[in-house]
Amino acid sequence: MGNCTLSNSNNNNNTTTRVDNGGGGNQAAIDCVSGDTVNNSLVTLGSAVTATAFDREGGANVAYSFAIADQGKKIVASAANLTIPDNCSRYIVTGTTNTAVKLPANPIEGQIQVIAFDGAQTPSVVANTGHTVRNAPTGAVAAGFSCEFTFNKAANGGVALAWYRTR
Repeated sequence: MGNCTLSNSNNNNNTTTRVDNGGGGNQAAIDCVSGDTVNNSLVTLGSAVTATAFDREGGANVAYSFAIADQGKKIVASAANLTIPDNCSRYIVTGTTNTAVKLPANPIEGQIQVIAFDGAQTPSVVANTGHTVRNAPTGAVAAGFSCEFTFNKAANGGVALAWYRTR
């Protein structure tokens, strides 16, 4: 097993992080867009990422595309209407005012959105413009209730531009 090195380069506002095992085997690159951060091996993103694996011994190159939402959180006091900002994956509502929570306007494919309520209330979860919500919670919930949604951008066997409740 070879030594593993991590190198970063920044050209024209694009960042490439490269991991190389040093032994002539496989090498992987993660390309990020401007505004993303590379901190050691942790990449926090608000947009899509493309990772490409290279086999220097003559194997085929394979590209993997995936997206990761920023893992930020926001804690807000309950109010009649709240909107979750983009790049916020955990949204916590405090208090007992019945709240309509609008999901983010610009989610990425596969984004997971968690919404938690620390007080008993009758919340509603609604879609942003052009999106739909599948199986939103209905009725009163106890303090500590949380739900999770996953965004489906393309049809992919389901409804396009839809948030699916997964928990």
